[in-house]
Amino acid sequence: MNNRDLWPLRDDRVNVQPLLGVPDFRIFGGTAVQRSPVPASFSGPHANVHNAFAPGDMANLQFSPRDPVFYAHHGNIDRLWSSWVATPGGHSNPDFGTARVFFYDENREWRYVLMNDLRDESKLGYKYSSLMQPRVPIASLKASSLGKTANRVTLAVPTLESVKAGGPEFLIIENLRDLEKLPTEAVEFGIFHGRPDVGTQSATAPGFLGTASRVLSAGHDHEAPLSAALDVTDKLGPIAEHQKGTLELTVAPLDASGKTTTPAIPLVADAVSVVS
Repeated sequence: MNNRDLWPLRDDRVNVQPLLGVPDFRIFGGTAVQRSPVPASFSGPHANVHNAFAPGDMANLQFSPRDPVFYAHHGNIDRLWSSWVATPGGHSNPDFGTARVFFYDENREWRYVLMNDLRDESKLGYKYSSLMQPRVPIASLKASSLGKTANRVTLAVPTLESVKAGGPEFLIIENLRDLEKLPTEAVEFGIFHGRPDVGTQSATAPGFLGTASRVLSAGHDHEAPLSAALDVTDKLGPIAEHQKGTLELTVAPLDASGKTTTPAIPLVADAVSVVS
């Protein structure tokens, strides 16, 4: 991948609206048990900004803290967390119990902090001057589960009517699986209705719904699932109406220009829901 294809970062690659609409912290930020599920916040603006600096340390989880921009980027991700909590209509952090994060300090000592000590940044001695704002009050949004999916899903009548009515719509995919069937070097995956041809430009494909991204890490396998929150406003409604509520969801790897590089495979995930 060459970062010349990713600069300047497009608005859709740093769109926080679907993340602010994620209904609970388990999907937004993960749990004490890794990959149960993988946090949706990992695979959106977080991963896309890391990968925009490829080739280089930022595009490698193992070495990304070597790049000074890492700290500005993760300060903004922390601001996203605070923004999620502060959204009108209410999100809240769980009690993380004894869950902790381990790291080496400036003296190369192995240390940890409790997650519960990070829930309120004001207790750490700082406050953000501004927070990210949702386009509509979160309280007005409703999540509709589509269940566990292996490719084909059918929207119940209330959900179909909701997405046809217009307004903000977010597709939440929890633990997207089978990525090991796709190229190991792929970092971005297009989510589609239907099966795009190889070489399809995702941005202009009629069935394109959004992307899930990951950041590779030297010396580690990359077969972990991904969760994603996609802004499908003005996309899902017309597709669902045309297909009478039945969607064929697929996944295909994308190159840095957004083109599919291999045939799409059926989307398999632990759960899929629509927030509208």
